[in-house]
Amino acid sequence: MIKLHSSSAPGINLSELSGDGSIGVSQIDDDTFLWTEDPNPNLEQLQAFARDLTGLTINLEHYYLIADLSKAGRPDAPVRSFLVEFFRQQTKLAHLAVVTGDNMVLSIAARFVLSQIGVRSSSFNKTRAQAAHIIEDTKRHDRQQENDSRSSS
Repeated sequence: MIKLHSSSAPGINLSELSGDGSIGVSQIDDDTFLWTEDPNPNLEQLQAFARDLTGLTINLEHYYLIADLSKAGRPDAPVRSFLVEFFRQQTKLAHLAVVTGDNMVLSIAARFVLSQIGVRSSSFNKTRAQAAHIIEDTKRHDRQQENDSRSSS
């Protein structure tokens, strides 16, 4: 399921992050997306997620993703394999902010899977608000680097 949200103000609108509990991908600003994983993830859901996210990001130079896994159950081997392969192909993913809540086991498992993927920038967060804050900081840093590289050319 795709839910499109637009915010006229720059930055991530934290009210957009509260969501309605829907599973799937939501666009929370021009280049930032929220993926809420199902408590019992399966391959069909992840293929739909991949198709939706690819469609939403196809015309972007780069994008940022908050992956809310806080209510997700343990993925089976085919699901883990699919996630690893999908995220390895995401060359435009500027930052992956994973939300695991207070689930220490999930946090450790997510770190393990993420280590196999090789995303260029990631963070682990207890809340969506924390993840949004990290993404905003990352965006500022990315913009500064872009400006610095333009200035030196």
